[in-house]
Amino acid sequence: MSFRSILLTALLSLSFTNTMQAAHHHYHRYDDKLRRQYHKKDLPTQENVRKEFCNPYSHSSDPIPLSQQRGVLSPICDLVSECSFLNGISVRSLKQTLKNSAGTQVALDWSILPQWFNPRSSWAPKLSIRDLGYGKPQSLIEADSPCCQTCFNPSAAITIYDSSCGKGVVQVSYTLVRYWRETAALAGQTMMLAGSINDYPARQNIFSQLTFSQTFPNERVNLTVGQYSLYSIDGTLYNNDQQLGFISYALSQNPTATYSSGSLGAYLQVAPTESTCLQVGFQDAYNISGSSIKWNNLTKNKYNFHGYASWAPHCCLGPGQYSVLLYVTRKVPEQMMQTMGWSVNASQYISSKLYVFGRYSGVTGQLSPINRTYSFGLVSPNLLNRNPQDLFGVACAFNNIHASAFQNAQRKYETVIEGFATIGCGPYISFAPDFQLYLYPALRPNKQSARVYSVRANLAI
Repeated sequence: MSFRSILLTALLSLSFTNTMQAAHHHYHRYDDKLRRQYHKKDLPTQENVRKEFCNPYSHSSDPIPLSQQRGVLSPICDLVSECSFLNGISVRSLKQTLKNSAGTQVALDWSILPQWFNPRSSWAPKLSIRDLGYGKPQSLIEADSPCCQTCFNPSAAITIYDSSCGKGVVQVSYTLVRYWRETAALAGQTMMLAGSINDYPARQNIFSQLTFSQTFPNERVNLTVGQYSLYSIDGTLYNNDQQLGFISYALSQNPTATYSSGSLGAYLQVAPTESTCLQVGFQDAYNISGSSIKWNNLTKNKYNFHGYASWAPHCCLGPGQYSVLLYVTRKVPEQMMQTMGWSVNASQYISSKLYVFGRYSGVTGQLSPINRTYSFGLVSPNLLNRNPQDLFGVACAFNNIHASAFQNAQRKYETVIEGFATIGCGPYISFAPDFQLYLYPALRPNKQSARVYSVRANLAI
């Protein structure tokens, strides 16, 4: 059965499914950052939460009054005319003024992540005669602990216009990663792991998003063009961002993913009902790293395709989300193999203080050393009602190692267990001690475990 037939069947079946018209939330990594509210003055009341969940769309056919319509120059004019934040400058008042006057939402995440790891040295696997044609002695791999990472991720969304013809929004997000001392990639080699100890194992610059989105009236259809990444939708609230949730590679993203970190393309998103979301799109196949915007690649006529379906019901326990992502990548010089991948995510609030999630993902081909992963976990937000940033989580991931992609693999599976506790300090700063336990490292047959201790300091505005 071809990928196109599978995708078409899945989308058609979901589009005709009768779902409950109730509270829902479709996860998007950068949209969620822009909407977050950690300041106590911004926290919504229970009544507002109920209204927001139960009426996320305004499906009224009545035209928007002229007094409420926004033209192209409205953001600039409104910002100049309303400078109330100057009476008392603060981060909250500045963000509120930008949102109300200029239709602009901004978010900034800056984290510092030192990680202590053990073991700190190992002997590289001995290459066989079959590999190189001759025997070669083992070499010693050493790394100094800790490795220190800093990650800077600003995001912004600017509403260009909002009228009876629809809404136009420009979104931008950039990720900058730097290291002191050792990198996480070298630390992972020292511990002989198949997966990294964090989401960004080396120095990186990623232009994750630069898009223009046209939302049509009734907000059921959205067309987006520009540079984007599937990482923004492939996951749930706490297993897709190492700055806010879990840190390890297998629990902070899809470890089997072979799609781009950011590439030019377009996608169409449709909401058949209030609790369902369907998306189909394509991207330039050549830009794998997403380090820059490469316009010339669009003329090379090789594209990756994806289909995405999400169902976000609201049951008696609370809101949840269940999604499926299917994608195909083409063979290009930067990625010398065509692949087909999938990712199934499920998350559910059992109560306001307990959130459970799971992921099953996989990929064909020999590009990724991890070709299947099964993960699950639970998170408790603000358990003590002390600070909105407080978060406690524990999760486990079982990674299936692809022997053909990892010639030195000594084991077929590698397991990571992780726990963390985020402690909020005011509305914007938090500290999170984190512990990772790796059982049966894939490349280290003489060791049963490896350990990583981390303390994440994060500024989230």
